[in-house]
Amino acid sequence: MKVLYVRENVTKPNWGARATSMALRQIIEQDHEVIGAVRSGPMGRWYRDARAVPLPVYEGLCAVMDRQKVKQLPGVGSLSGGLLAALGTPRAMTHDLDRNEALVRRAARHHPEVARALGDIDRCDALMMNMEGDGIFPAQPRRHLLFFLTLIHLAKNAGKRVYVLNGMLSADPRTGINRETLALARDVFGRADLLTLRESVSKAFQEQRMPDVKTVMRPDAVYTWQLMFADADPHARFRPSALWTHFDKSGVSLPDQVTRPYVAIGGSSAALWQLDKARESYRNLVAEVKKLGLGVVLVESCHGDSFLRGVARESGAAFIPVRTPIAAAVAVLAQARLFISGRWHPSIMASLNALRVPEVEFAQDAQHPAAA
Repeated sequence: MKVLYVRENVTKPNWGARATSMALRQIIEQDHEVIGAVRSGPMGRWYRDARAVPLPVYEGLCAVMDRQKVKQLPGVGSLSGGLLAALGTPRAMTHDLDRNEALVRRAARHHPEVARALGDIDRCDALMMNMEGDGIFPAQPRRHLLFFLTLIHLAKNAGKRVYVLNGMLSADPRTGINRETLALARDVFGRADLLTLRESVSKAFQEQRMPDVKTVMRPDAVYTWQLMFADADPHARFRPSALWTHFDKSGVSLPDQVTRPYVAIGGSSAALWQLDKARESYRNLVAEVKKLGLGVVLVESCHGDSFLRGVARESGAAFIPVRTPIAAAVAVLAQARLFISGRWHPSIMASLNALRVPEVEFAQDAQHPAAA
């Protein structure tokens, strides 16, 4: 089939998003022709609804005024919000999919990447959609999920097949479930030709809240990379040379700490809720791990882990930045003697060398710890 691949995250500052996106596309390309890909541009747009001025003008105003820093300024925030409301709607995606489709088609007249996505829908036989971590239903609906559902709605109306792959489903850990979003997703996923879920907790969520939706369980696409990084002999001594080819010409220096056995430590999405406490806790963790006589490497697997840069500087630990090419990132995790993490995909990446790398899981958002 000719396939439009939706949610290709190869440029996103997030190791897990990049890895699973790449791995899933490789699986799809084994049997199908990928004729186009929708990346983060169309997925993450606010889809402004301008009424009193041309859309490009309104988008320019929103780019300045529809920001949290501006909204919080005394007096200025209320004035800018009032002006934007008088001229249109800054964030117009809702649960009305027909209206959302109209917004997307209007945006396509001004944004080539949106127009390209709509053109690719016309040319393809099917959409294969990398749902990944977007199936969460917080009180404030995620714009990525609303766009995702709108694209399914648009494609099915055009007579295309739709396969939603690599998915998770979850309540939001802080705000619970927006039942209107859940009802909409239930209806839209019911129209899809297939929904695959990557772990048992998502499957239980679907069985309880979307019992009529056709689903199957399939492991996360990243697991297909195991043969690329696993050691044939679990008793083989540590080989730093296993890292060299992945870091060569990558633009990221290989730290001295990985020339001997080391422990890799990653961040946690829950740490963002209490950053000061998280920094202190990580400094203490690094100090205790160093007592084992092993090197310590802190990994910034996504932009939310940027606080680890300061922890590394204060504690003398090595630091691997999020901009690291994905093969080098996987190699660092897969060659560690122990991986301590609060993130889903980096844990999978470390487990690709499952014969060697034990893991310790921190608390995370959504249902990932139980699912792992």
